[in-house]
Amino acid sequence: MMSKLYHALLAANVPEEKAREAAEEAAELEISKIDDLATKADIAMGKGDIEAAKSEILKWVIGFMGLQTITIIGTLVVLAKR
Repeated sequence: MMSKLYHALLAANVPEEKAREAAEEAAELEISKIDDLATKADIAMGKGDIEAAKSEILKWVIGFMGLQTITIIGTLVVLAKR
């Protein structure tokens, strides 16, 4: 139980049972949030995944830019021959 919260509620003239229940519920919420926290290893792994995705996207973008350039140049050559 969170004793500081419990004592603060008692000091605010909250009935003892309600103060105890509120403090216990707050303690349970605090414990459940700990499971949702990311560790430094989790963050580092996520950064690695992001970097890998960025390089993969960059490869595709450069490839499509090259293809578009070749298509435009080819079209210009065909139009110039007419």
